[in-house]
Amino acid sequence: MDITRTIKDQVYAILKQKILSGEYQSGVQLKESDIAEELRVSRSPVREAFRDLTADGLVSTEAQKGTFVKQITLQDMEDIMYVRLMFEKKGIYNIKNLSKSRPGILRNIRDNLVKAYEERNIADFSAWDYALHTEITSFCDSQIMQQLGERLNGMMLMMRNITLQNEARFLQSFNEHIKIIDALLAGECDRAWAIDKTHIRHTLDSFCKYRFASDSRFRGKVGLFGGAFDPIHAGHLRLCESMFKELNLDRILLIPSFKPVHKQKSITASFGDRLELCRLAVQGDSRYLVEDIEGSLYGTGYFCDTLRHYAPSIGEIYLILGPDSYTGLGGWKNSEYIIKNAILCTLAGRGASLADLRRRQADFERLGCRSVILEGDSLPVSSAQIRGDLEGSREFLPPGVYEYIKKLQLY
Repeated sequence: MDITRTIKDQVYAILKQKILSGEYQSGVQLKESDIAEELRVSRSPVREAFRDLTADGLVSTEAQKGTFVKQITLQDMEDIMYVRLMFEKKGIYNIKNLSKSRPGILRNIRDNLVKAYEERNIADFSAWDYALHTEITSFCDSQIMQQLGERLNGMMLMMRNITLQNEARFLQSFNEHIKIIDALLAGECDRAWAIDKTHIRHTLDSFCKYRFASDSRFRGKVGLFGGAFDPIHAGHLRLCESMFKELNLDRILLIPSFKPVHKQKSITASFGDRLELCRLAVQGDSRYLVEDIEGSLYGTGYFCDTLRHYAPSIGEIYLILGPDSYTGLGGWKNSEYIIKNAILCTLAGRGASLADLRRRQADFERLGCRSVILEGDSLPVSSAQIRGDLEGSREFLPPGVYEYIKKLQLY
């Protein structure tokens, strides 16, 4: 080890490199004793290095379980991208005020990106990718923004070495970086910003594809069930159970809306509370996943934006709709995209007659859309009814949901 640095700093640098290079993969447990033995140091500097890596967002410590390489979630990635968009926009439009030495730095990064790509050296390419985004953030001329940007880019580096294994994404990323640098060198801020926004979107999309491809929970027949869930109740769950039974779904994703377009004035509980209510409603049932995608980057309230995340990577998507949503789908934003990328499913009951549903189904089929209408008994309950009479509607709420509502006095 380098004696000019403290032992803790050296241990930190070694562990960080192993994490960022992918040698220590997401979710892997890091044991103090094993690392101390491997590096021939005491456990104290390892413990201190863990604290610094936690501050960097690269590891997490769970009580009575240990320290693990952080598993970056979709929420993490979207938060990172949201901040990057703000930082890099300011940096790009501030480039004209920078010193004359900066073009030389950008050309050096460009040359090394070309070299790394030609050699198909993903590790080197990722390092110079990191250097470019760190440089752009430094254009903000803000020490705080630069420090935050470096931390976020460090978390991004964990994923670059994985997503760039895809040759098409590698080529796409290479071309985007070269175009960004060329636009910056030409002083064309608008063009650089437009390309950078596209690059950030593609980066997020590639992470989503990796996430879905590497997670068995997203394989097979997957149902997407979005809604305000204000609150989620037994009627929602009966609809899901009918879908599991009749369509043999492998999984259902519950997706609370962040800002429901058609219900903004009637929403009572916060997005965070509605998300937690969904988690409590299906707690312990591995057939369900509660997704927080609408609370992060988008926040538009349009389901077409949410579907774009899932459509490229999930084989069969079954979009679960209440009868009223099924008949009214034509009024949704980009409904054509939704119809082309999902199998539409509903349960006959409150909100529309079976005859109305059949007529709408015929319309969908003329557009080439697969559609399923299940016949069964729906529960005579609505979220509005529960909000208006919590105690009188208690039988329609899972115990954990009712207790959470009462504790926080949501309604």
